[in-house]
Amino acid sequence: MNPLPIEHSKKLGAMIRKLREDAGLTRKELQEETGVAASTIRNCEMCRHRITAWSLRQLLAHPSMQALPAMAAAQGITLSLDGDADKQA
Repeated sequence: MNPLPIEHSKKLGAMIRKLREDAGLTRKELQEETGVAASTIRNCEMCRHRITAWSLRQLLAHPSMQALPAMAAAQGITLSLDGDADKQA
């Protein structure tokens, strides 16, 4: 499965950061609640690497990320949880 194009990865990372900050969570707190390493969250937010399907599933299970699929869809980004990476439809 193909990763998101870089411009979509940047947008997705910014959305994750916004939702995390809006919830008043540090990366460390989100790590403790999702199992996704704080360094991975930072790298996704800063587009240092593209988020894996596993990390995305873990984050989406957290209440602070409930709006992420709708936010992504509004930007034309389809989130795929089937493989090891996200893809655009």
